[in-house]
Amino acid sequence: MSYLDELAASRRADVERLQREVPLELLKAKAIDREAPRDFGAALRRRRPAVIAEIKRASPSAGAIAPDIDPGRLAAAYERAGAAALSVLTEPRWFKGSLDDLVLARRVCALPVLRKDFVVDEYQVWEAAAAGADAILLIVAALHDAQLRSFLGFAKEAGMAALVEVHDRKEARRAQSAGATLIGINNRDLRTFEVRRSTALELSRQIKSFSPDVLLVAESGYTSAADLAECAAAGIDAVLIGEHLMRAHDPEAALRDLVAVRPHIKICGMQSAEEVEMCVEAGADALGFIFADSPRRLDVAGATSLTARVPPQVACVGVFANSPRALIEDAIRSCRLDLLQFSGDESPEFCGSFGVPTILVAHDAIPDAPALQNARAVAVMADARVPGRAGGTGVRMALAKAQRMRAEHAGHFILAGGLRPNTVGEAIRAVLPDGVDVRSGVEVNGVKDAGLVNAFVAAAKEALHART
Repeated sequence: MSYLDELAASRRADVERLQREVPLELLKAKAIDREAPRDFGAALRRRRPAVIAEIKRASPSAGAIAPDIDPGRLAAAYERAGAAALSVLTEPRWFKGSLDDLVLARRVCALPVLRKDFVVDEYQVWEAAAAGADAILLIVAALHDAQLRSFLGFAKEAGMAALVEVHDRKEARRAQSAGATLIGINNRDLRTFEVRRSTALELSRQIKSFSPDVLLVAESGYTSAADLAECAAAGIDAVLIGEHLMRAHDPEAALRDLVAVRPHIKICGMQSAEEVEMCVEAGADALGFIFADSPRRLDVAGATSLTARVPPQVACVGVFANSPRALIEDAIRSCRLDLLQFSGDESPEFCGSFGVPTILVAHDAIPDAPALQNARAVAVMADARVPGRAGGTGVRMALAKAQRMRAEHAGHFILAGGLRPNTVGEAIRAVLPDGVDVRSGVEVNGVKDAGLVNAFVAAAKEALHART
């Protein structure tokens, strides 16, 4: 027997025992009465690539990895660091997991949770739902076609997503034929344990050619931000990362390094497809879409159309200032927003409650560490304050004040306010920020000007690359 065959046989034996303890009908009743599921697919659409952070105590290939972890504490850390969703190993023999780990992890965070296990029976589908799982894993290599279709149906009936895992072209076609809309490509061959990262890159093209709307998740072997960027460029929507995080001395910091979008040059106030194209071609690292009260304010429909035109290597930032929660939630749901920027008087807890990493705007002092954590802040933006006005000001902050704020903050620091092509270099050399933000400084009569945009990006890049 292969490892996969042996593991599947073990899980069938577990199901036989569990059914004697808790009948299937009782599980179904519990699943129906549970808390409303969280939308796993929607969470993966909010940024590319999204990261599914895994909680895994051990594996057959690596042995014990982190046997004494606290699933709740780790789940909260993953959420703070920018994970889009969680994966929890619940197989008890080789992975040393349990459904208790899943329950604990889901209880402390707002992220959707995948039950990662070897599902070989309908019972396990309802068992996952009863425990609160928002998605289950279905491994094509462990199931015949009729099982795959029926388990997909049971998952839908239970209100869960199903991540259908494949490893080769034949399995990918089987998944597509069964109607899978969320496909995981495992770079690890479960028969040999060999890992080839090229597997996901190769299969993603084939799958998208037949099913362009399918959500793709790459699994196994990812350890760097460059790996994630490669996946995004290949059209892969999300990456599942487990062992790299579990072996890290500080899993939260390790994940933050992978997913934190760090805009070096952000151009704010996109109003048209032409402006988006102009700024992308000039080399901007991030584009800002304003939902706050501003002459450049967009409605959600307009922002959705524009963010769809932004390539994955350029971050989309939703800019808000004392905006209603309903508007922010609608923008997150409808648009591709990699970051939320808060420029008003929002509390850190409010800013961090949307499950998306944030940029916090500071006018006078840097928020303390707990506030930054509560806000899920990956960057602080220093901008001048204009009484009675929220959002961007177009007013230059005194360099001495910006220097003091820079000294207060060891993390990612963005300088904004009144920057122009002929002043941005001087400001960067004086303050040493990690990035800059511009809006009116590259406009003529309120419209982005190609000459000013190109001049600003060139001057900013030269100064940023030369800073010490």
